[in-house]
Amino acid sequence: MEYQVNIESLRDFLRVLYKHRLMIIIVFITVMSSVYIGVQMKTPTYQASVKMLVTGKMPKGLEYQKLVGSGSLTDTHMELVKSKKVIERAAIALKLYERPLDYEKKYASWLKRILIERKVKRVKKELEKMSPEGRRLFYFNRAVSILTNSIYTSKTKDQSSIFLITARDFNPREAIRMANVVSRSYVIFDLETQIAELNLIYGEMNPTILKLRSFIDKLKESLDGRLLSDLDALGPASVKIISQAESAQLVKTRGKFNLYIVGLIFSIISGIVLSFGLEYIDQTVKGPKDVDRFFKIPFIGSIPKRKKKDILIMNTPSGSDKLECVRAFQRVGDKVSIYLKEQNIKSVLVNSLTKPLDAASVTANLGIYLARDTGKKVLIIDSNLGSPSLSSIFGINGNPDIADVFEGKCTLNEAIKDLGDNLYLLPSRAVQFRPIKLIDSPFMANLIRGVKDQYDFVFIDCQANLLHDASPLILSSYVDAVMMVLSEGEDRYYQVRLAINTLKQKNNLKIFSVLNNRKKDLPKILQRIA
Repeated sequence: MEYQVNIESLRDFLRVLYKHRLMIIIVFITVMSSVYIGVQMKTPTYQASVKMLVTGKMPKGLEYQKLVGSGSLTDTHMELVKSKKVIERAAIALKLYERPLDYEKKYASWLKRILIERKVKRVKKELEKMSPEGRRLFYFNRAVSILTNSIYTSKTKDQSSIFLITARDFNPREAIRMANVVSRSYVIFDLETQIAELNLIYGEMNPTILKLRSFIDKLKESLDGRLLSDLDALGPASVKIISQAESAQLVKTRGKFNLYIVGLIFSIISGIVLSFGLEYIDQTVKGPKDVDRFFKIPFIGSIPKRKKKDILIMNTPSGSDKLECVRAFQRVGDKVSIYLKEQNIKSVLVNSLTKPLDAASVTANLGIYLARDTGKKVLIIDSNLGSPSLSSIFGINGNPDIADVFEGKCTLNEAIKDLGDNLYLLPSRAVQFRPIKLIDSPFMANLIRGVKDQYDFVFIDCQANLLHDASPLILSSYVDAVMMVLSEGEDRYYQVRLAINTLKQKNNLKIFSVLNNRKKDLPKILQRIA
């Protein structure tokens, strides 16, 4: 059976989201921060446009189309607008080479200003290494690049002979000036092309050529961006300015509010998708439903995750933060007592695959409750000869112990510690011989068989992983049942299933489970909703 995310109710859906709430928060913060940074990185830009008319005719009937080539005449003019000669003339007229390196900083957000400052510092360091001529060339090339990237051409709707020259800048007045200067620079370029063509036919002193040169001089005087009269704007060129740039409009972008809404929706969807993706690839036991679906063994109850200092919580004062754990042990203890009585079980092997010390803590706390609050006579046997822990959990001296009884150094009654309130402990210690020598011996089998007649319940704590160690399997032959202490978020379901299938090969062996380290499913407010 492959694991699948089991969503049967709103509670299951909310449980997955609550479990991965930290990841959802991280996704939300990451996406919204990215949107915020993206918004801050966009400096408001203004644009202004000049409308150009392509006539295609030169004075005296000379076909200009012969000069610019075949194809769409308007498209050709649009391409020529950004030619080197046009842009360089306009850049010089606009004095863009004098524009400061941090020009955008004045109009940018606080975040982008920081980046601009850092970038300018790097550029200035490079400029310090250059010669005066190198710096001059750098600033000029930068001015040409700025203007080239600021100019756009486009056709108007249903007007094949009319196109727009649009300039963009952070300052609306500069956008207007750039649009007007570039359009006039292109008209000058067009007139200079006409003069070159006419000069080949008629010579330099031709009246038409002189007239065109006079008009070029007027246009050069207006390269400061001031408005021209309508007659001067039209002029004798084959491409005419029919509408100068007089105002600039803010370049429309997706509104900040819309971007934040899109970012919010995207972060929520991404968080949900990632949550269920993580839930799908997580192959660990996640709750009681997993026990029922995958293992088909009785589930007694669950115990909340505890702090390390609360390892023996049933013997500590029950503050408000500990009361939930105490009540959980009481509920589980009552169910264990009822189950053992109904199934006529007296001896139980307690085992865990991934959290043996937590399993020992569960054994100790259940033993305390069953002995003290239900009046049962309970014996706990520590069978961990390699790494004993119950003596330290109860805070007692572990001498003598089960190994001493095995070696004949003391009697069983001398080794068993009376912890009070009907609870008894047979401790163990690290031994020099292999633990399997004691575990797989008639001594151990007879010991368990004998104490079953003296005590109401006998719990044998074994920390060894039964998938890797033979000790739990051998001990399971001596007991009536095995209690698997499953750790939420730690035990992989296929390993637990393999372990249970291995135990089920033992005839008449009953297996039940307790889910330890149970994390809070949902806060109270969501529990009410679900």
